[in-house]
Amino acid sequence: PILSELREGRATREQALEAARERLRTLCFQDEYGPNYIFLNGLDGRVILRPYRTEDEGLPDLSTRDSRGELLLPGVAARLRAQPGGVFERYPFTNPKTRRMDEKLSYFESVPELDAMIGTGAYLNAASRAQEGLLRDGLILYLAMFLLFGVLMALALGSLRIRNLGMGREMRERLRAQEALRRSEATLKAIVGSAPVGIASIKNRHFIEVNEAFARIFQRDRADFRGQSARLAYASEEDYEAAGRILYGKPGPE
Repeated sequence: PILSELREGRATREQALEAARERLRTLCFQDEYGPNYIFLNGLDGRVILRPYRTEDEGLPDLSTRDSRGELLLPGVAARLRAQPGGVFERYPFTNPKTRRMDEKLSYFESVPELDAMIGTGAYLNAASRAQEGLLRDGLILYLAMFLLFGVLMALALGSLRIRNLGMGREMRERLRAQEALRRSEATLKAIVGSAPVGIASIKNRHFIEVNEAFARIFQRDRADFRGQSARLAYASEEDYEAAGRILYGKPGPE
């Protein structure tokens, strides 16, 4: 409804942003670290909504950086322009429970009408511990294999047994890490899917997925959009081509 009012000229971009901010502010959920939230950032790197750090709102985010030490939001915005269907990003962020910088996985989706990106995130402590376990087991395996070349057969057999045990641990740890990551990504997609604002994943101007709110705007089922042209979301062919020129510099995708 907010984006519909914006498209129909019944609201300005600033009014639509304010309405989206106030609705999303109450959309919280619980994880192992307490209340989590939906965030909204401008494609220009400005924080629009950060419910538990409201002092950041309205300001450019100059502190959050990616794993390479570069500013996070400009990089995410560039990726979303290249692949509007949504992106995952890992980066260090202050954990509200431990008060230390922990790795966080966030999912971002572009909202072109608002020049913004919406998303949410979760800390990856469980997966990170599993990866640390893989590293430890890898060192054990390396040492065991090294010893195989310089000891008697009896010791070699003992080292082989250690290696096999280590491989079993590695497989179990890897499966746990993959499952933790799968659950985190599934949770993030479910949260974005149930957001009260319409969100669509689009690639080459074809729908990949839409959430329930988006489908309700057009009084269709979510399945009606999958694989279809984004033309379905425009009132006329002229509007569709005009949006293509604005977003991609031409009427349609490559």
